[in-house]
Amino acid sequence: MEIFGSVLLLVPCFPPVSATFPQPSRSLEAFATVGGGPIQARKQGFLGLDGRKELELIGVECFNNLVMRSFFHDLRKDKDGHIYYCKMHDLVHDLAQFITDKECFLIEMKSNNDGDQLHNNKKFRYLSLVSGEEAMNSIPTLSELCNLQTLKLDNCEYLSKLPQGIGKLINLRHLEIENTVCLNCLPQEIRRLTSLRTLNRFFASEGCKIGELKNLNLLQGSLEITRLKRVENKSESYEAGLKNKQDVRSLVLEFSDDSLGGVKEVERMEDVLQGLEPHPNLEKLSIYEYPGFKLPSWMSDNSVLSNLQSLSLSCCWKLRQLPPTLWKLPFLEIIEIDLLPNWEEWTMGVEEDGVIISTTILPCLRNLVISSCPKLKTLPALGKLASLESIKIEGLQGLTHWDEWELGVDGKEIKIMPCLRILKLYKCPNLSVVLATGVLVSLEQLSVHSSRKIKYIGELCEGGGSDGNDLFPELESLEFGGMENLEECETRRTIIKHRQIMPCLRSLVLWHCPMLVAPPHHLFLLPHISPPLLRKLVIGDSPFLSWMQQPPLPPSSYVLLPFLEELELLYNAGSLSRSLLSPDNSQMWFLNLKSLILTGSPHTSLPQGIGQLTMLQRLTIRSWNRMTYMSEEIQHMAMLRELRILCCEILGPRCQEGAADWGKISYIPSIIVGGIFVEHQ
Repeated sequence: MEIFGSVLLLVPCFPPVSATFPQPSRSLEAFATVGGGPIQARKQGFLGLDGRKELELIGVECFNNLVMRSFFHDLRKDKDGHIYYCKMHDLVHDLAQFITDKECFLIEMKSNNDGDQLHNNKKFRYLSLVSGEEAMNSIPTLSELCNLQTLKLDNCEYLSKLPQGIGKLINLRHLEIENTVCLNCLPQEIRRLTSLRTLNRFFASEGCKIGELKNLNLLQGSLEITRLKRVENKSESYEAGLKNKQDVRSLVLEFSDDSLGGVKEVERMEDVLQGLEPHPNLEKLSIYEYPGFKLPSWMSDNSVLSNLQSLSLSCCWKLRQLPPTLWKLPFLEIIEIDLLPNWEEWTMGVEEDGVIISTTILPCLRNLVISSCPKLKTLPALGKLASLESIKIEGLQGLTHWDEWELGVDGKEIKIMPCLRILKLYKCPNLSVVLATGVLVSLEQLSVHSSRKIKYIGELCEGGGSDGNDLFPELESLEFGGMENLEECETRRTIIKHRQIMPCLRSLVLWHCPMLVAPPHHLFLLPHISPPLLRKLVIGDSPFLSWMQQPPLPPSSYVLLPFLEELELLYNAGSLSRSLLSPDNSQMWFLNLKSLILTGSPHTSLPQGIGQLTMLQRLTIRSWNRMTYMSEEIQHMAMLRELRILCCEILGPRCQEGAADWGKISYIPSIIVGGIFVEHQ
């Protein structure tokens, strides 16, 4: 009986779910995600009242059951495991559409006359409108559709106002207005829609004040409130009753700070934000263009943000500090801070002489982004943030004392940020030494850009690997760019005792390092247990870089790069711009290279030895105005399948069909010269 009942429950659910799939693709994309799962039938009233569960939750269960019974296929899931895309068979789709002919509609609006289709049937429960016409800036009245539960207006880019009489749709549960870029106000009667579960955006205005949200306490999922600069005071913002909206999980507060400047205006906005205290169930908070000097007191109350998982602050021009209690939030996973030009100080509030004295700081933090905060003078010690997986730090010109990374842990600590996989350091001009990253046993990607004071890579701590031997044991991608004073990629400690360094490295990028004289030799020289696994190598604008020639070693000490598949040389790449051979011209470094890109070389011909790239399949030559002819060596590349010559003033015309160098390249199946494509059978 239990199984039989489950099937009976699915019978009324199946048609609306299926019928709303758009034709002709029979595919569903980006279903609304109220309650966490992608399904539309839950919004269409075909599910009977349970008394114990919201219809949306019942709908999720029904959809999942239909998936289990193979009504849908080609499923795609997001990072949280929710299905956001699926397909169905044509026959199933057509049957469902036939059954729900008078109850589910997808209408493409090309003019206001198309709205006449809406008045012929009052049974509509689900209505999705699609408009791509500029003239279609409004929708006829829908007040007669008293049974309507879902109105989907997403991507109606020219829609500037909502339908008349929308306040009469007392059964409306979902009003979806994502990507309606011309819509900038809501009707005042929105306050009557007390059954609403979904309202993506709310625009504070004189015609529809923020207090109209007061009775919409069943809202779920995400809520974005914009134009908060139009709110008069704390009392008005408090009227929105955000504290009472226990099912709102994501809250975006946008002030659109384009006209505020006076002290009184700033204080008014501080009061407005104070009145927007959310319910403690909130999981994601984003604040944009906030003009205040300080954040509200409720952001220092950990009981209010006790369930917060993500915090984003952007374009808060006057903000000077963050709450020190922020570090005590137990479930916070993501912190993103961008464009806070007056933010000067940030501490964890639990430090003593730079060392964290508590072990329970942000136990769940996975992702930290700090960018464009030029006045920030100090960073909190990060060494004990054990869950951190990704760090991006960019545009911190004010860190005058950040000569080395202060990890803030006792010297006896062995594991520092054991889960860190991605580390990006951009535009930190006062950083002079790259930290001892060798102890980051899980690090997979290291990028350091535009830090012109760095002259060498910092000391690699001994015992970096889990077995006390390997350093950077999991590193797959290493990138240094815009390092004007970087002279060497070696470390200050001897590396002979270590078994391997970066044994998993797949990608190495060195660009605009004009003082760099040698790559990291320990990646390429014997003794090695196995050859380097490097797949991609990019070198650019590093004219003094001498590949494998310093220190001078006998040929028996060289290790080739047998797995390298992609090589890109930009502008002056040092010795590789001249030759791809070993120093004694006896060996080719890149035996299995498949793709080679050469951009803006200062020389007049292709690198020596290019004809020995017998496995090369794709060759791109671009912006190379000094190259006057095509080398004869290109005729020796038997596997070459594609040649691109782009923005080459002299070489380009010579390589066009029938021109001087055409005979050297005519054997290649696919040739692109400028914008002209030639393909041979």
